[in-house]
Amino acid sequence: MGRLGVPVDSYSYAHGLKACIAASSSHEAAAARVREVHAHAIRREYSSHTHVATTLVDCYAKLGVVTYAERVFASMPDRNVVSWSAMIGCYAKNERPGDAIVTLPGDDGF
Repeated sequence: MGRLGVPVDSYSYAHGLKACIAASSSHEAAAARVREVHAHAIRREYSSHTHVATTLVDCYAKLGVVTYAERVFASMPDRNVVSWSAMIGCYAKNERPGDAIVTLPGDDGF
């Protein structure tokens, strides 16, 4: 988009990240593309936008890279119900149900 003179915005990153997962032929290729888009979003200061960060959490969850998802979630300045659900879903998808329960907003999780 940028090469064509079309400005990139936070929605472009969110949809681009989803495309990285859908269009990649292998797990490694998807992971490389997601990391590349993530780095670009950081450079352009879009990675802290709630829907971009939430999409990153979801992508890293699908790739099984829970540590990256946790880092993105921890760095989010604003979280909403979708963000919390994405992080809880990340733990559930990656066989960490205990962490999913503890992650629930509130004093003691559930």
